[in-house]
Amino acid sequence: MISNYISQIEQLMIGEDSIPNQLRNCHHFDKKSYNELVDVMHKVISYYRDKEDVPKRLALCFIDILNNFYVNQEYFSKEEFDEIEDAGLKISELANILFS
Repeated sequence: MISNYISQIEQLMIGEDSIPNQLRNCHHFDKKSYNELVDVMHKVISYYRDKEDVPKRLALCFIDILNNFYVNQEYFSKEEFDEIEDAGLKISELANILFS
């Protein structure tokens, strides 16, 4: 089951149609995918809470999170730009919990 969660995170964070790729290339913030990512991250955090290590492939998904959620404001409304910035901070916060 945990490998399915890791695969989901990989798709959402570094896959071809990942959230960061959609932001950069399509100038689209997929809130459904973002909410799915947050949900799966909570499950992974619970699983790894008492473990010493996490898989490298999971760690790879969270390298330079805030940069992955950095967008050019000209492509988004002020409201959506702020929402994307908050999403990046939330993912960063969850990653810090996961790797602590």
